[in-house]
Amino acid sequence: MWNKLRLHGLRLRLLATQLLVVAVAVSLVAFLARQGTRGVIHRISAFNAAREGQIVAGLLGEASRSGNLSQAEVESLGRNFGVPIMLVSPAGAVLASSDDPQSVGTAFSLQPPPGAIRVSFEAQPAFVVLRFPTGDIPLKGQPDAIRWVAAAEPSSVSGVVVAETAKVPVPPPNIWRYFFFSLIDRSFLFSMSAALILTAILSIGLSRRIVGPVEQLTAAARRMEKGDLQQRVNVNSKDEIGALAHAFNAMADGLSRAEGLRRNMVTDVAHELRTPLSTVRGYLEAMRDGVVAPSPTVIESLHEETLLLSRLIDDLQELALAEAGQLRLNRQPVALGEVIAGASTAVLPQAQSKAIALENDVPADLPPVNADPERIGQVLRNLLTNAVAHTPSGGRIIVSACTDGGSIEVRVKDTGEGIAQEHLPFLFERFYRADPSRARATGGSGLGLAIVKQLVEAHGGQVWAESAPGEGATFIFTLPF
Repeated sequence: MWNKLRLHGLRLRLLATQLLVVAVAVSLVAFLARQGTRGVIHRISAFNAAREGQIVAGLLGEASRSGNLSQAEVESLGRNFGVPIMLVSPAGAVLASSDDPQSVGTAFSLQPPPGAIRVSFEAQPAFVVLRFPTGDIPLKGQPDAIRWVAAAEPSSVSGVVVAETAKVPVPPPNIWRYFFFSLIDRSFLFSMSAALILTAILSIGLSRRIVGPVEQLTAAARRMEKGDLQQRVNVNSKDEIGALAHAFNAMADGLSRAEGLRRNMVTDVAHELRTPLSTVRGYLEAMRDGVVAPSPTVIESLHEETLLLSRLIDDLQELALAEAGQLRLNRQPVALGEVIAGASTAVLPQAQSKAIALENDVPADLPPVNADPERIGQVLRNLLTNAVAHTPSGGRIIVSACTDGGSIEVRVKDTGEGIAQEHLPFLFERFYRADPSRARATGGSGLGLAIVKQLVEAHGGQVWAESAPGEGATFIFTLPF
């Protein structure tokens, strides 16, 4: 499993993306729920504090109307509610204090806000002030430790019935639970909605980074399907999609090269067929018109041209079968020395006609190879015929063989004019000729080396050429044993 989750791998990126989305969603929900819950608690605490203030103010008002409001009563209410209570006159003097009797008569620096509850203390008007510990929930616009009790306004919040100044509000049953749950539900609904929206945005952004290259590949493949073989895609990653993009570009290069070879092949086949057919047609028309007599020399020339046509067609058919993997091979243990000797004997008359020395350097102890002797003989004859054609009179051709690891390496070396480096990679392509004029004096149809390549690869071997201008050429192929 860990081998599949390699660095820069698509599986790892998808897993990391999913984990990131889940982590962001959970973290966001937790953060928003925490903030929302804290806000709800603050609102409930503020609401509860306001309610207690209304109750305190109501009790103070009832005590003042009954004539029982005194410093002792204020201290008793402060102890019962756990909140320090002060009564402040409109002039700013402290009239009573539940926790600090010594402050009575001192000046109070803050002025009561509009709407503050007024009660009667010893026949004097007074405002109710509650003091809370620092850090508790303050009201907007008031210091942390001071809260003026405001007059109640009619309200329908959560169904609370708010009394007048001298009355105590009486909430309906279960109002606190209903109020608390409604705020919590609202907070969680907001948190979930925000988390869902952010997660969707994050998922879309991350998925576009992953799916974007695939969409580019799809678009390029569709344009290539319509015949545009110049399509390529940019490779910006090292994961599986990057490897796919590399493979796509390599496939596009191969298709473009194959299309170019196909067009060249059509042109080359037409060229190769046109020359002998033109010769045959010319002689036939000349004999029909009585310009040339049907002599043995003319008939022999026509015969050679028809043999050339037949050989070209046979080579094309053999090459097509080899490329399609339908070429039948009669594999058997073969002594390669005997096959090399037979091929050398077959081309010996051609070599002698040009005074070319043909030498074999093949050890007698070569291991046998599992191959088709006729096809390997054809490979050697093609290479030797090609060497004879490009070796001047008085030159040499050496055929050698040796073991190399688990295969036998065969070399056909000549002392001809050599091949330029820019032609070496294309020698084994169909109809390729180093001479652009394609003159008969400089080579055959251009199919011999292509057939050699297909036959050697059909046996599981490899073939290549080494050469330099003026130093001759060496064609090497290997056969496993």
